[in-house]
Amino acid sequence: MLTNVFWPSVSTLYEEPMLLLLDSWSANTEVLIKLTISESISEFEWHLIPPGCTGFNQPLDVYFFRSYKAFVKFVTDAIIVTEEFNIWHRDNFIRLQSFTHYQFSSPMFRNMIKYAWYKSEYLDEEPEPFRTPMQCCCDTLGSEVCSSDRCSAFSFMRCAHCNNTFCLNHLLFDSLHTNCT
Repeated sequence: MLTNVFWPSVSTLYEEPMLLLLDSWSANTEVLIKLTISESISEFEWHLIPPGCTGFNQPLDVYFFRSYKAFVKFVTDAIIVTEEFNIWHRDNFIRLQSFTHYQFSSPMFRNMIKYAWYKSEYLDEEPEPFRTPMQCCCDTLGSEVCSSDRCSAFSFMRCAHCNNTFCLNHLLFDSLHTNCT
């Protein structure tokens, strides 16, 4: 994975110092890491997070995943209650994960992601206050009409990228809302 995914994705940063944090998964052994280190990196350092410490040291576990899971649960619960749609079908669940990832990649959530690093004590400076995806995207439930053309359904969620509101059909079912600007 490091050879095929990590190194190609950071190839433009080879001139910069790098720190790679890995959890204590058995595949993250010293031998494997040393075999995959590129010689063209000027300063490279890696550390394994000790077993049992990921909840304290891994930024995604410390803060990010709670917001992610809450968002997915909110959408999933709404689908189960209101729609005849099998969210647990593999393709549908992948649609939900793609949509959620797209929303969380919005620039408005950068401080939330920085906060995960701050709370894990990797950053010294606390980021500016931020709103969570639930606060930003789920504040319009049923209070506005869907922004899609010729749709009179009540909105389900606000897009974190374009700030338009959409019904569930125009977010996930009829079209997957993952490419707006």
